[in-house]
Amino acid sequence: MTFNPERWYALSSTGRGLCWLLFTLMLAVLGWWRWLHPQRLQISTEAAQIALQRQHLTTRWREVLLMKTSDDARIDNHALASPFSPLDFQMPDTRLVSWQPVSKGGTLVLDTSWQPVPGIFSLLAQQDMTVTAFALEPVAGRLRFTLQLEPNDAR
Repeated sequence: MTFNPERWYALSSTGRGLCWLLFTLMLAVLGWWRWLHPQRLQISTEAAQIALQRQHLTTRWREVLLMKTSDDARIDNHALASPFSPLDFQMPDTRLVSWQPVSKGGTLVLDTSWQPVPGIFSLLAQQDMTVTAFALEPVAGRLRFTLQLEPNDAR
């Protein structure tokens, strides 16, 4: 289809202005659509990425909540620790020599052999006591086990 300039010139100036306005408006709409369409695709891609990140964060948050729950259970077990008593260390292979309490904790002295030593540390941990210092000395064929103790304040 060829352009016939006689028809264009036959139109009144108002008709030519309206045609020119419609043509310009149509070009503007096409330009805006062409400019917005790739951005709309980019926005939908970014929305999909955000949804994946949100899903990942939700999964991570659930893991953190599970860890927090297990920490809370550990703290509850911690609160249920048996109270400290130096008489608990009077065992068949261990003998309590002395207990010297001070304002915070005290000094526990035991006569023992090698086998019960690790169990003494675990018993102290169950009783919520922290060993700040200890010494093992041989005395008359046995071990003199001296422990500096403090209550565990990590609650």
